[in-house]
Amino acid sequence: MTTPNLNLPELGSNQNQPDVTHNLALRMLDALAMHVVIDQTGTVPVSPVDGQAWIVGVAATGDWAGHDNEIAMYIIGGWYY
Repeated sequence: MTTPNLNLPELGSNQNQPDVTHNLALRMLDALAMHVVIDQTGTVPVSPVDGQAWIVGVAATGDWAGHDNEIAMYIIGGWYY
């Protein structure tokens, strides 16, 4: 398995115990290094794709509430800021 933007190789679950932490770090690097910010908005996208990112707008709602002006990255099924 590889990251969606840069195709960085991820560790398999049978390769090493800290694979989840390592792979999450690779996904964050992958999203930030490729400048994949889609847009700035305060509304959480309905169907984000793994590796996409948005700049959270002012007075954001839902999962983005309290993260105004941060970069929201959709990684492995969740939001990371």
